[in-house]
Amino acid sequence: MSQDKLVYLDYAATTPVDSEVVRVMEPYWQDTFGNAESIHKHGQEAMKAIDDAREIIKNFLGASALREIIFTGSATEANNIAIQGTVSRFAFQNGKKVHIITSAIEHSSVLKPFQYMEAKGLADVSYIQPDSNGVIDPQKIKEALRPNTVLVSIGYANNEIGTIQDIPTIGEIIRDDRESRIKNPAVAPASPRLRRASKALAGKQESENKKSGIHNSKFMIPYFHTDAVQATQFLEMDVNKLNADLVTFSAHKVYGPKGVGVLYIRDGVGIEPLMHGGKQEYGIRPGTLNVSLIVGCARAIELAFEKRQENTKKIFELRNYAIQRIQQVAPYAQINGSLEQRTPNNINVCFRGEDGQSLLIGLSEKGVCVSLGTACAARAGQASHVIQALGKTKEDARASIRISLGKHTEKKDIDFFIDALHPLLHNRK
Repeated sequence: MSQDKLVYLDYAATTPVDSEVVRVMEPYWQDTFGNAESIHKHGQEAMKAIDDAREIIKNFLGASALREIIFTGSATEANNIAIQGTVSRFAFQNGKKVHIITSAIEHSSVLKPFQYMEAKGLADVSYIQPDSNGVIDPQKIKEALRPNTVLVSIGYANNEIGTIQDIPTIGEIIRDDRESRIKNPAVAPASPRLRRASKALAGKQESENKKSGIHNSKFMIPYFHTDAVQATQFLEMDVNKLNADLVTFSAHKVYGPKGVGVLYIRDGVGIEPLMHGGKQEYGIRPGTLNVSLIVGCARAIELAFEKRQENTKKIFELRNYAIQRIQQVAPYAQINGSLEQRTPNNINVCFRGEDGQSLLIGLSEKGVCVSLGTACAARAGQASHVIQALGKTKEDARASIRISLGKHTEKKDIDFFIDALHPLLHNRK
């Protein structure tokens, strides 16, 4: 087998930048290079490009106003702003711990901020466990809600095993809880200070919105956040259908550039900025805007939406073919996570008795790129917390690899992968 060929099957980690995306970014590297905050011609051109990009993202998400779209440096940053910003807003005003909810299978950029808020004594955290297929029961979210819950964060599609959560139903549960607090003060936040803070914030935000020509009903806690990084190119992203208040995603998962993420903040939701020093992005994320990356992000989103149905069908068929080929050479292999509620590009498979790290290295030497899960965890040599949360052993987690397909994947790439994999398996029965 020639090692000159390289088969890339790690699209869940990152994607190559589409040539059309590169084309629209190029003018902003040298020609239209102005600072978007400058009022001269170069600055105005840069700001128009950002406004146009913001309009594209707004329409993609079904958002109601441009100010709901915040550009960040990554989805990790966007997740931190959403989570820490919410907790800080209410914990500092209340003076006591608030309550927040997430799941045990979130990406580290969600789990770590939750753990940080917990360690700082600002919040009590409920970690919802999935079932053996990696699916979160919305009823468990409902049961975990408390009078002082200020935030629920559940990922739309899992980055390791691809399982899709019922975000619309979870969002509806949270919305109903919020509305019950408004109608019935007895179920509003137990602390009078937190209740006053929530109402005051909603009133202040509503006043600010009206001055800007944006109107919204009073908005109370809890907020609902979803990390939609792995869902963006395949699933419904209309925030109103999702019933989501805060949504994050990044460009480099949809054939856009690295270094740019998006945070959607529903009109009326108030969060505390993590950084201070500028008025960019409506004061939520200060710093000079990277025009080329933002333009590239918007174009990548446009292309992903235009080609969604076509790419999803192709990738879904290839994934099923790949699973069939894996089972031919390794009948004992087990797919981690639900096959029904799963993104079309994801195959996370446990080769029990094997060492995933050795398989990854062996495949890489033969020209095949796969992963153990998240790139950061793989480099740290950690067994996947996601797979262990399914009730599987640490050994099973270490025996698992993630194969993720993309729009450039072909059937011959799957065959090449299988030919490279088979000799590496110790159990070839």
